[in-house]
Amino acid sequence: MPRMEKFFKNPNDFYIMEDYDTTVQHYNQLFLDADFDRANDLYNKSEYDAAIRLYKQLLQRDYNPLKVFPNLINSYLYKQDFENVIYYLNKYATLKPMDRKSVDALLENILVELPKLSKNQYYLYINKAVVLIQFKHFDDAIKCLDKAIKLNPEDIYPVQLKAILLFDNGDMENSLKLFNKIININERNYVGLKYLGYISLEMDNVKEAIGYFKQALSVNNKDPEIWRQYYFAIAYSGNLNKALEVNNDGLKIFPDNEILWYDRFQLFDSIGDRGNAKDCLKRIEEINPDLFKE
Repeated sequence: MPRMEKFFKNPNDFYIMEDYDTTVQHYNQLFLDADFDRANDLYNKSEYDAAIRLYKQLLQRDYNPLKVFPNLINSYLYKQDFENVIYYLNKYATLKPMDRKSVDALLENILVELPKLSKNQYYLYINKAVVLIQFKHFDDAIKCLDKAIKLNPEDIYPVQLKAILLFDNGDMENSLKLFNKIININERNYVGLKYLGYISLEMDNVKEAIGYFKQALSVNNKDPEIWRQYYFAIAYSGNLNKALEVNNDGLKIFPDNEILWYDRFQLFDSIGDRGNAKDCLKRIEEINPDLFKE
């Protein structure tokens, strides 16, 4: 490959490398760093819309997200756009390795600004809980939810959020109590029904789980994951033919869902029906040919 000197009038002004690709990568990084500095300058001048545009462009160009996300999130925070704060917090929380100081500073700043985004004390506690959950401060999040529930015991939302949080942290007993409370208030609460199904499976109450998933689908049949939970619970109970019937009902709604077709393949394979099992694989190949490429 040619050296970079041939492209510049005064090569001594540039950082030259023998390897062309490495040199290009080096200058690309310099341009990215310059754009990052420009975005930070806009951020420091409170020009948040312009800063956000640049930060998002940097993410699209694979600039270090650990550097970009804190100020991007803070920009949305200062714009009082709580929805995007949570959206990008979700993405930020998946990154590794996290810089503990940056994370703590971001959390502290969000908690300081949250009162401006909250209509009243009740919503402040809920918003705090949502943020604390993103940062995995679960005990503090539960304390905030308890305060919200105390302020407005008629609203199901904080009860539901607490019940999900308890479930995610393995406290099935207390999660079960809260979801039962929710269902007593509204027997067609979809979230409550599906989580009661999950909890029943965790507690090996397969028959109860089947009933809850069936009720959940009667409220909302547009979630393929609940169809899967339903027919696998039936299969686990020993009724593979019934599981196939339910799987077929799900495929009527999601005819191109390759995961449901693969489940169908497994169910046919389990009962020794190799012919129908092969037909399922053919259907999967029609939906997603790339899966069958070597």
